Amino acid sequence: MKNRIQCFLFALFVLFILAAAAIPSKSLQLEELLKKGLQRGYPGIGVLVENRKGEIHAAAVGYSDLENQALLRVEDAFHMGSINKAFTAVTLRLIERGGYNDLYVDTTHACYVD
Repeated sequence: MKNRIQCFLFALFVLFILAAAAIPSKSLQLEELLKKGLQRGYPGIGVLVENRKGEIHAAAVGYSDLENQALLRVEDAFHMGSINKAFTAVTLRLIERGGYNDLYVDTTHACYVD
């Protein structure tokens, strides 16, 4: 379980680095970066990045099943667990930073649509 969390956090770190730097990465460059994670002992890592132009680059390296030596594919699904809470928090913060919403507005007397 700890290895899965470390793998996911490494992939998340790579995703944020690429997004923050706005690097117009290509899938092969992304794959090379992920291979460094394999050198750290992770069984497999998959990442999908969408740049500002809407271009999607995906890469997967390593194994989805070590016992059967099944290679990890971009199409493979990952169990996310409670990490979705962090994604939600980051997304809300980005929305606020973009000026689309103010998270600190007092909604005590807000008018709701019926």
